[in-house]
Amino acid sequence: MRWVVLLGLVACTEAGPGPLPGAEPDDAPVIDHDHGGPPDDPTLYCIAHPDCPSTLCVDNVCIRPGLVAYVAEGGAGDLCSQGRPCPSLALGLSTRRDYVKLTGAHEEVAAISQRDVTIVGDGAVLTGLHVGDGAAVTVRGVELRGVELDATEATLALDQCAVVNGTGVRTAGDALLVVTRTLIAGNAGAGIQAAGPVDIESSIIARNGGVGADLRAGSLAFTTIVDNVGGVVCGEGTFPGNLIARNGTETAGPCVFPTSIVQADLTGLRLAHPDAAPFDYHLTAGSTALDAAGIAAGAAPVDFDGDPRGARPDIGADELR
Repeated sequence: MRWVVLLGLVACTEAGPGPLPGAEPDDAPVIDHDHGGPPDDPTLYCIAHPDCPSTLCVDNVCIRPGLVAYVAEGGAGDLCSQGRPCPSLALGLSTRRDYVKLTGAHEEVAAISQRDVTIVGDGAVLTGLHVGDGAAVTVRGVELRGVELDATEATLALDQCAVVNGTGVRTAGDALLVVTRTLIAGNAGAGIQAAGPVDIESSIIARNGGVGADLRAGSLAFTTIVDNVGGVVCGEGTFPGNLIARNGTETAGPCVFPTSIVQADLTGLRLAHPDAAPFDYHLTAGSTALDAAGIAAGAAPVDFDGDPRGARPDIGADELR
């Protein structure tokens, strides 16, 4: 038996009953008898992946093993189970399970359409991702070289990802792109080039070989955009709390940037280490961005690192702690 203290709740977890007749071991139910939730709720609560029998914690809830396809570099299984992971994301996706746990490096471009799936990386690197019509895809904690969203009816959410040293993020059609707490850097062309609506917050877009963000409509909030060939090209939408500096050109288009910093150099910004690898765009003491967004309505609740925003948030992706 293992006692876990989580946010003031004490949870007692026990091994559940054995597999049902004919079931895979990964499909065995997980029962939590005292988790601090409603008596009829068997959910197991968690902070990190190791807290869960499935080794998959999503939004503080343990995902049942039978809902997860496990994909690992060097995997040799074909069941994509916890004990026998598949070697490729394509095989993992073919199981049609709701979640994929991805570990290791994978030189493949995964194509997803006509389904909902959440891909969670645990030290994972993937060459590319292509999302088509009828898909609702969430990717968390994965490093990618390129992302394409080519659809009229689809949603792609990148959360705590890195799209680096590749082709960046491209969308075509009217599909929705959501980007949260993600690094988009060092790509050959534009960092993000979106034809459809976007919702981008608490992210860093830097050192891309084209415009940092080329956006037609949507929201860009509390994001740091530095050292791109161009800063932001934008149409209609809301663009508060951004730090846009030292790009070839800073902004273009009819949009406006309330409670933002838009300037041609880094004077006064006091970024931690912006000029050489390892690049670091966190704020330091004395930055002009500190507490400068006012009481910004709709401010992103947490920053790039997951730290909570203050009552008077800092401008850009980072909230100085």
